[in-house]
Amino acid sequence: MIVSFGLGEGRLAIRVPDADLAAAVAGLFPDYHREGAVEDGPAVRLEARRTRDGYGLRGDPPLLGGEGEVTVGTRIELLTWIEAALARGLLRLRSGLTHLHAAGASLSGGGVLALGPADAGKSSLALAWSARGRPLLGDDVVLLEAEGVALPFRRLLRVDPERLLEHGVDPRTTPHWSDAYDRAWFDPRRAGGWCDAAVRPSLVVFLDRRRDAPVRIEEVEPAEALALTLSGVLSTGASPAASVDPIRRLLEGARAVRARYGASARAAALLA
Repeated sequence: MIVSFGLGEGRLAIRVPDADLAAAVAGLFPDYHREGAVEDGPAVRLEARRTRDGYGLRGDPPLLGGEGEVTVGTRIELLTWIEAALARGLLRLRSGLTHLHAAGASLSGGGVLALGPADAGKSSLALAWSARGRPLLGDDVVLLEAEGVALPFRRLLRVDPERLLEHGVDPRTTPHWSDAYDRAWFDPRRAGGWCDAAVRPSLVVFLDRRRDAPVRIEEVEPAEALALTLSGVLSTGASPAASVDPIRRLLEGARAVRARYGASARAAALLA
């Protein structure tokens, strides 16, 4: 069976061995899943199969982190690999845009982008915003157009189950839940949903997460804000050099701050 996805005018597909796995894979990117039969062709870039000891996944090496084929023992491991590969493939369909390593949400007066490295708390902030009813732009990747406006990348949030419990969500009710996996996927459509159009951010936040620290907000000078935002440009999209002008336009209309914080829920309340 072939499961197809689309973003913009492009298409990406994966071949899977059975209907049960096809349904699970379709649910990894529900907003980008495309119904209907798909024939063999250039869009089929990945193939999952059963093996004697578990599962195999093969496809274009760039989609698999440089590997041509991987083997795993469990279904949740396979889905984790497929999700990451599909994310890379979907982003490649919009490679002309700037891809920012950021979380983001829509506000009444515009939008907020939060940039930071891995473990800076972007997903926790996105979850907190979603729980407060804010439509999301993303929790790890946000797309930026040439005019400096942000577009959502609708990828399920991958969060610590304890963060879900803090917001009254039972992790066992999340898609593809497994006790063998230390993260849970959360679909924002059960809370604030996704932004349904481009958003011009009015606030850009550079995250500095510190355990148990109170929230502290500091203004960031324009030159530093430009440098920090450029450092968050991902290699899946336009180059940093090509991203300078879109980022300048983004920052021209936005307040730039650094947020030192410990609790994501408290930070989300102050920043939204």
